[in-house]
Amino acid sequence: MMWRVPGVAVGAIQSQGRCEPMVWGLLGALARAGLGVQAFGGCAVPDARDVAQKITGRPLRHLDSWVQDHDATLCAMYRGTADCHAAVLFGSFCGPCGDACVGSELGTLCQRLSLPRIAVVDVSQLDCCRIPQPPHALAGLLLDRVRGTRSRIEWQTLLEALWDAPVLGWLDESLPARTMADYLPAEQMPSDELLSDLAASLSASLRFDRLTQLAQRSVWLPTPQYDGPPVKEGSRTKTRVAVAYDEAFPCYSADTLDMLEAAGAGVCDFSPLKCERLPDRTDVVLLGTGTRDRYWPELARNCCLQQSLRCFAAAGGRVYAEGSGLAYISRQVVTAEGNAIPMAGLIPTVARRSSVTRRYEPVQLTTGAASWLFPVRQELRGYREADWDIVPSGPMLTYARERDARLDLLARGNVIGSRIVFHLASRPEILKRFLAPFVPLPAVAGAAR
Repeated sequence: MMWRVPGVAVGAIQSQGRCEPMVWGLLGALARAGLGVQAFGGCAVPDARDVAQKITGRPLRHLDSWVQDHDATLCAMYRGTADCHAAVLFGSFCGPCGDACVGSELGTLCQRLSLPRIAVVDVSQLDCCRIPQPPHALAGLLLDRVRGTRSRIEWQTLLEALWDAPVLGWLDESLPARTMADYLPAEQMPSDELLSDLAASLSASLRFDRLTQLAQRSVWLPTPQYDGPPVKEGSRTKTRVAVAYDEAFPCYSADTLDMLEAAGAGVCDFSPLKCERLPDRTDVVLLGTGTRDRYWPELARNCCLQQSLRCFAAAGGRVYAEGSGLAYISRQVVTAEGNAIPMAGLIPTVARRSSVTRRYEPVQLTTGAASWLFPVRQELRGYREADWDIVPSGPMLTYARERDARLDLLARGNVIGSRIVFHLASRPEILKRFLAPFVPLPAVAGAAR
């Protein structure tokens, strides 16, 4: 069987360029036209704000050439576009996807999915004597920060002649919303007014017919063979996954949660800021990332939930924590300002925030021992939160065989903490272990010192 969804890939081509304001305007313009659009980020790193969901009503999903192979990319695209009219993949064409991510490549994803490539060009950074190289197989242009009609006509004439690709629309530098988008803090959700103004401005210049023609150029692809966790006919799995979700823990992969629910898991959320205990009948606790420093004192004051977590783990309950979730289950968090704050203490470590800026580094490791979540000799790829320094303060297990990754995947009992953010939806064989009945594993030597 074959399938196809109209779609485009939109990306910046300048090292200092940003595509987000243009993407927000494009998603808004398509939504105004009555289209159901699914947005895909070109790198599987968490984002504390899901602007795409605010615009389209659909949670942001991720594609990633570093953590996904060809088949996994097709599966993720196939699942994400099952009930929509079009797909918009965004990122960067100038090598890796910006400073926050250096593993995934937008061009590779375009090759796998046969998506037409649309470059976002910030004309305020251009010099007529030094025009950057366009991405391979360029299909269209979106001009950003245009300085009036005359400037737009000049750049449109020059770039269309040099690159043999049509200008599909533009945003003017004088638009207040465009200026505000540049100064918006990285973790602050843009206002409805800002998003509406971007959508209205781009809609006025957007060559919708040409964009539609390009999107329809997407080729027919073979229907992927999905090997996800199966739902047993006539029954549902009894595994109940409690997900820590609130202002302090906002970052999760929609793909992962959807796959758990599709497999029959009971997924429920709780707030580490407000809840006094874990949900009833919890089998597995999932703690994500994205915690800002201002929440650590408030999290520390919720002693009741921390005690509930400790009791749950002591009784054999399974806990998996990523990124700042690992910091939360450590004995202590030290903020970037040097403030030491006591935490849940499920793993004997101290988590030190080394910088204010959140950075992600691509990491590949191999597990040296089996756990309830990862089998032995399992190759894993993900993105390390490099602004966390993990300092051991007691005996525990380390699952990474590589010396430079010894403190990236740690455990004590059934509690696993990872400094690496894994896109678990790309590894259905690991998600199956979330749902499998728990079988205690024999103790394995390998304590991190």
